[in-house]
Amino acid sequence: MHALSYKRLNTSYLFNEKGLIVRKEIYASADNVIMDPVYIFEYPDIVCAVALTEREEVIMVEQFRPGTGKVVIELPGGKIDIKDESPATAIERELLEETGFVFRSIYPLGVVAVNPVTHNNRLHMFLATGGHPEKEQQFDKDERIEIRLLPLAKAMALLQKSEFLNNAYLVTTFFYALLKMKKLDFT
Repeated sequence: MHALSYKRLNTSYLFNEKGLIVRKEIYASADNVIMDPVYIFEYPDIVCAVALTEREEVIMVEQFRPGTGKVVIELPGGKIDIKDESPATAIERELLEETGFVFRSIYPLGVVAVNPVTHNNRLHMFLATGGHPEKEQQFDKDERIEIRLLPLAKAMALLQKSEFLNNAYLVTTFFYALLKMKKLDFT
């Protein structure tokens, strides 16, 4: 066994309600040291996109977030539902539901762990281009979303000023999208 390997000794589920599952796990290291219990939050994988209109405006969504207790500006996205065939179909659905826009092209940007210490899910990131309004937004029963269109340069300036610190998904997805668009300057 590799020195950094761990063996799971026990798993027990502590909570399962409304999409939040919490499990307790106990591991032993390769040299048989038993770790303190760890608590894992099980969530579905999620999708997020930097979505650009045909005029290269970034489509942002403004909505209330209970975790911060504030209205925040974010990128469109959400959880991958069981009915979604893939992360790509999930982001197409989320973009249409939250923004009412359809896109000429959607590019996968990669996948990152949300928080590998305590969460099991991953973030699938996309760049959507050539967006144009197709239909009215379709909210979940507890969603209220307003659309904000920002010129790409303004969105980048707000990102550089840490105006979007409320959402690590946004910052990470923006980073990968700007890499794809060759718009990052590391000087």
